[in-house]
Amino acid sequence: MGFLAPWMLLGALTAGVPIALHLIRRNKPTVVPWAAMDFLLRSVRETRSASRFRDMMLLVCRVFVLVLATLALARPLASWVPGTGPVDLALLLDVSGSMRTEEPTATGPRSRFSLARDEAERLVRALPAGSRVRLMPFGDRVEAGQTPSEPLEPALVLESLGRLRQTDLATRLEPALDMAADALAQSDMANKRLWIISDAPAAIWAASAGSLRALPNRLPGANLGWSRVGTALTAHVQLMESGPEGGLLLANTRQPWRVRLRNTGTGPARGLTVRLAMPQTGGADPAAQPADSGNIDEVSLAEIGPGQERVLHLEALLPEGRHGVMATVTWAGERWPIDGSMARVVEARSPRRVLVVERTSTVDPGQASGFFLEQALVALAGEAAPGETKRPLEVLRRSPREIGELTDIDLVFLAGISPPGLPDESARQLLDWCKAGRLLVAWGPFTGVPPVVDNPWGNLFAGVDPAQIQTPPSLPDITQARGILAPFALPPLDRLGRVILRRLHSTGAEDPAEEMLLRTTAGAPLVRRQELGRGEVIRLDLGVDAADSDLVLSPIFPPLVGALSSRAGEVALADHNLQAGAPPRSPGLELGPTRLLRTTDSAETSETRAWNKAGIWRLEENGVPVRDAVWAVRGGTGEGDDLEPAPTSVVHELAGDSLVVVDANSTEAAGILTGQGGEAAWWILLVVLMLLLSEGLVARWAGGSL
Repeated sequence: MGFLAPWMLLGALTAGVPIALHLIRRNKPTVVPWAAMDFLLRSVRETRSASRFRDMMLLVCRVFVLVLATLALARPLASWVPGTGPVDLALLLDVSGSMRTEEPTATGPRSRFSLARDEAERLVRALPAGSRVRLMPFGDRVEAGQTPSEPLEPALVLESLGRLRQTDLATRLEPALDMAADALAQSDMANKRLWIISDAPAAIWAASAGSLRALPNRLPGANLGWSRVGTALTAHVQLMESGPEGGLLLANTRQPWRVRLRNTGTGPARGLTVRLAMPQTGGADPAAQPADSGNIDEVSLAEIGPGQERVLHLEALLPEGRHGVMATVTWAGERWPIDGSMARVVEARSPRRVLVVERTSTVDPGQASGFFLEQALVALAGEAAPGETKRPLEVLRRSPREIGELTDIDLVFLAGISPPGLPDESARQLLDWCKAGRLLVAWGPFTGVPPVVDNPWGNLFAGVDPAQIQTPPSLPDITQARGILAPFALPPLDRLGRVILRRLHSTGAEDPAEEMLLRTTAGAPLVRRQELGRGEVIRLDLGVDAADSDLVLSPIFPPLVGALSSRAGEVALADHNLQAGAPPRSPGLELGPTRLLRTTDSAETSETRAWNKAGIWRLEENGVPVRDAVWAVRGGTGEGDDLEPAPTSVVHELAGDSLVVVDANSTEAAGILTGQGGEAAWWILLVVLMLLLSEGLVARWAGGSL
């Protein structure tokens, strides 16, 4: 027997009140001899045994009434409650990425998905004859191919469960709830059930609270429930970021690679190994790759405490071309390995070409504003390889009126130049180049740039009057560093917080489409990112001159330029780095279980939704990998942020008491869901009523009152 409101069982303590009163009344009274009482005392002695029996009967009845009333308020679940016949069941089965979490069992570790599928099979097998089931696997959506409007016989659902596969999608409950409610509302069966099997944490229930509270009105009389799968994790290490940190990735050149980890658990994780590799075969499961498959570099970490973040630095040496690179973190206590891996498609080429559009420096008229940028870029790229005469990175410094051809340019820096200040032809050329999937990094100042209606850039770079140049009230607050600059909030890169700022060149009010990567302690933006077509623009409200700050003279300047430059590779390969559930924009491609297949091929595949699985995937034609045709799929966003299933009290607070919460593999779930059991509260209240009547009869017999 389980309870829907177990905290009400504390009310059973009130059963001690009648017992205490009974014991208090047993105190010996003071004896006062009185001759007239002798005859009465003789009568009392003769009837004392019967009186004690009646008193005890009253005490037992009152104790039982209080105990059973408390039991009824706790809403017990029992399988002996009479059934209600065939049911129409909407079964929502979670197949999101978090369901890969392993749970200890008597037979060894098993995934939550495996346990959830067993729970679904157990419940479907227990359905009364004539029942129908609408199976709805969901992640951030209901899986394609499911038709909840057409319920199936339990036997067919069991076959579907056997074919069901895990995905790496994010968890979002609301779409599945709405679809299930709409389908059940059209059902003509009297008994309707909506049951969820999931490991959903509190945040998922909070996001779906509105839909959950509306269900009793949308489905009057239907039973609603959740089979909770999984237990809390003591420690959990997420791989938050993986990518080159030394600027544009150069071929055959050893370059730094950054991996950022975070422990979202409540205990420390010890004995970690971070590995960087190029898997030699495509596949949806990173764990299926051999440990030394295309190994590039690895590093060890003794411990990471709860709530801590660590940035580890590795080295990557990649040949010419486009490659899938897999970063993984492994340790003995990990229960969800998928969150400890991150696939990434990168392109290594040499030489690379960077264009710096510059003007005359305001500090030294004999020096151009792009001088410090060039020095930082050259320092990051290093010298030419032995036997080579050219550097792996070529920096072109040009004036606004002669930016030249942009076809083979990988990255453009504007050093104190804004596009509206460029000649129309150059401005349009730069705009088309950026929209095609390139990165433009613009350093201030943008002051004095008026809004221009007919300029191709619109008001993207419209600034404020020069008189409004701000003197910063304080140093940058690196705790507000985000996105590609998030590592600058951690040692040793947090030294940026000690940079002296003399002037900020504000670009006006914040745009909701912008992502603020860095702010001052007063909240003023320092670095902003905004999409432009398929490309991006990063704007820095810092001037590139020493008159604005000592940033260009600081040791932190080359890493900052490197972080901004590294983003260029991500922008250029955005179509090849995907989140689970987001297919590539390349037309005519369908992903198979171990390879990519063109939709025009006659070959059929049993796995047409493999874009839902994390890993590195390649296109093969006639069994031969196609050069540079590689895709990286990452798990759903936020799946590893909280892997603890929500407690019952939180779910009831968000969804209301109409939602029954039980643990998977419990007998109560099968009873409520299948119509062969349910709440026993009404039956217990009937017993309480009978006891009250009995107490009244006993009290009347005893000559007393209730």
